[in-house]
Amino acid sequence: MGTSLAFARLYTVHLGLRPADAALVMAEPETAVLGGAIAEAGRGLARVRFCVYPATGRNGVEPSELAWRAAFGAAAVDAMRAAGVLAPLLAKRATARQLRRAAGIVRARRREVPPGVLFINRFSLTHTKFRALLTQAAGARVASCPGLRREMFRTAMRAAARPMAERTVRVARLLTRADRAQVTAPGGTRLSLVLRGRRAHADTGLIQPGTFSNLPAGEAYIAPVEGSAGGTVVAGFGRGGLFPGGLRFTVERGRAVAVTGGGRRGRELAATFRRHPGYAVLAEFALGTNERATTRTSTLEAEKILGTVHVAFGDNSTFGGRNRAEFHSDFVVFRPTVVLLDRKGRHRAVLDRGRLRM
Repeated sequence: MGTSLAFARLYTVHLGLRPADAALVMAEPETAVLGGAIAEAGRGLARVRFCVYPATGRNGVEPSELAWRAAFGAAAVDAMRAAGVLAPLLAKRATARQLRRAAGIVRARRREVPPGVLFINRFSLTHTKFRALLTQAAGARVASCPGLRREMFRTAMRAAARPMAERTVRVARLLTRADRAQVTAPGGTRLSLVLRGRRAHADTGLIQPGTFSNLPAGEAYIAPVEGSAGGTVVAGFGRGGLFPGGLRFTVERGRAVAVTGGGRRGRELAATFRRHPGYAVLAEFALGTNERATTRTSTLEAEKILGTVHVAFGDNSTFGGRNRAEFHSDFVVFRPTVVLLDRKGRHRAVLDRGRLRM
């Protein structure tokens, strides 16, 4: 499959757009070359616009007003400013009432929002109110691709879409039904989490109106109950690259209370968690489901590898959790065993040393 055809699949297969539909491709300066090539590949497949916005510098930070105007239209953004909700949104401090007001403004002007939006960036916008308003209020289809590289179109992006989607949905259903999860892995991972009452999400890559997906896709993820996680996570990969000796998180009452190993990256993360306690909340638990994902040089692909799990610390307010933070960082555990338990204590092993059992 040539690169142009692979790029075209973003519009036709993943976003399901038609030539009459509008699409917005958003990139940072660092990713503008790839974003521009993807925008060009969409000509004739959709009515494509291309926007380069300032990089946020960190996952989970709301993008600048420039990005909001490109996505929602000038009239909607001006209305948010007049209503006094734009500044709190950009600062990620909007109250529930302000969020409802912003959603009402977006819904009233949803015809101005393109039905398909692609984030081609380095710093993820997945866990932002910007993304949530695009999908939940405007009904857009959003493909979030932080760290997307051309070579991924030869690996994870070549996964058979329908079978992977079906597998991911089955895993998400098991997580939703579970009361608790227990995770072990070589290297010292011993983690327990409460999932009761939380709904898991299937990141399938087949994006319907009002939903979003990472691309490459392939994970089932859930927000554990805050304060419930305890134990040790020893990650082999995360932001900053591979951790040959393992990056160790000691988790108590749902929060990382110590970070050891990982060299300079580990020391920086420990300092960040001390300065910002909300960043240290264990926010996400997920299983990778993409059989073509192999790369261990990008979190975007590594967390999708079939037979891995990953946890994230920071924000989970956009997918069922209660922690709001300008931070979301994922860490991958290789060759894990995952046991799900129901309220009666009955258990089911979903992963056995990295092998999916379904």
